[in-house]
Amino acid sequence: MNKIINERIKSFYYTDVNEIPEVNINPAKTALLIMNMQNYQVGRIVDYAKEGVETGEGSQWKDFYDRFEYITLPAIQEILDKCRRLGIKVTYGTVALKTDNPDHNVIISDIMPDDCDSIYERHNKIGSSITAGTSFVEDMRAQGIDTIIVTGVATDQCISSSIRALSDEGFDLICVDEACATDCMEQQDYTLRSLNFTYCLVVSQLQIMELLDI
Repeated sequence: MNKIINERIKSFYYTDVNEIPEVNINPAKTALLIMNMQNYQVGRIVDYAKEGVETGEGSQWKDFYDRFEYITLPAIQEILDKCRRLGIKVTYGTVALKTDNPDHNVIISDIMPDDCDSIYERHNKIGSSITAGTSFVEDMRAQGIDTIIVTGVATDQCISSSIRALSDEGFDLICVDEACATDCMEQQDYTLRSLNFTYCLVVSQLQIMELLDI
């Protein structure tokens, strides 16, 4: 694997670290976590941004839309496809929002779960960790999982809180830069710098695909 560290996501605390440490992925002990990819959360934001772009009025969500539509979603799709082919456990973290529209809580069609995948639903905790009110930790331990690849939205909220909580539980975490998104790149970079090497290993899409080339 290319071990070059992206200086954009390396914090002051690790200025002397010059390359990514050796990582070996065992598919039988690895899970993929996809966070908050529901119609209400990502679908509506994409719709808001598209409307702003099309009308020429602009949108506060344009940066998110550009990254999600052209970088994050394709990255998650590629990683998901590879994980399925390797037999890696696929999990989804969702939020059960109180809404009159049942479609709001449905995972977007681009990355719909299979019957063998696991969905962990948190109730009205939009910014919370995957561990909040779910059996995620217990289930992963019961299945012998020790490494979790983390993707989804939002980087500075559920992704960050999930990585910190799972790190405290003793899991090895790999966060894929391109496969996560939040409202702006400044916040994306700040969050990943705060997580990298302390709570997880942040890698690029190319690097995770090389690690999964087993």
